[in-house]
Amino acid sequence: MRTVEVHISNIYKREEFRHKSVTASACEGVITGLGFEGYLLAVDFLVAKAKVKPAKVAKAKKK
Repeated sequence: MRTVEVHISNIYKREEFRHKSVTASACEGVITGLGFEGYLLAVDFLVAKAKVKPAKVAKAKKK
């Protein structure tokens, strides 16, 4: 499943302990510091990626 990590504020301008993400390595990308618009950008990205590479559906075998 594709995921994007989103932070409303810029975590790199905050306390040092916030600079390390435990989920970023499992995500397609990280958006930080763009406010609530970051969520819209993440959704736009995920929708665009879903349209580019549709999932293949296996055909059921007839008996």
